[in-house]
Amino acid sequence: MTAAAWLQETNVRGHYERFARAASRAVREAGTPRVVTISAGGKGLARKPGPISGLHAMEDILNESGAAIRHLRCGSFMENFLWQARLICERGVLSCPLPGHIPIPMVAVSDIADSALRWLVRRDWTGIAGVAVHGPEDLSCNQAAAVMERVLERPVRYKEASANHFLQTMVGFGASAEYARSLVEMFAELSQSITRAEPRTLESTTPTSLAAWSESELLPRIDSFQSRKEQGSTPICRS
Repeated sequence: MTAAAWLQETNVRGHYERFARAASRAVREAGTPRVVTISAGGKGLARKPGPISGLHAMEDILNESGAAIRHLRCGSFMENFLWQARLICERGVLSCPLPGHIPIPMVAVSDIADSALRWLVRRDWTGIAGVAVHGPEDLSCNQAAAVMERVLERPVRYKEASANHFLQTMVGFGASAEYARSLVEMFAELSQSITRAEPRTLESTTPTSLAAWSESELLPRIDSFQSRKEQGSTPICRS
């Protein structure tokens, strides 16, 4: 499924359940001994958390495949900030429907990949378990904006979006109303600190900081916008 098709999904949980059932059948038929999945935190605490509920349903379905499984229950992907790069560049604003003072785990995709690889290459584990992947620290959106401001060397502030404004914005980007509402549900659950279901440990704490990620991933995106401006295209970024 392409990114555009995923945005237009009208049954978000059903999407996860469909591919989980197909994957479970394939694992069972192939006799695959070990499986590592990418899931989300909050298992057992989340009530109706949008896409997170789909990931947790995926876990339950795959648990019936007969394989040993490690479900990587990840914090919020730092890469989710990339779709706001233009807003950060043009207006100096980071925005989502989450109170700015609530800390959540934030993790780089590269750290998730490293964790998955470590489990995949091992042959000494059995059974089914969830494994937290938290990033180096929990950060609030206010703190995340301050980190980005320091790295990008331009003003960045966090502005909490209303649920309706966020929904309308996502629909404007091409998302279905159902998918947009599922994201609003997800942020509402995150505001209830559902990620405390997986307490932070030494093992769950991964190395890539938001500052390091912002320098390697977000800054080049901002610089590309700035370069297009300086080359005489329509201004899209104000310093």
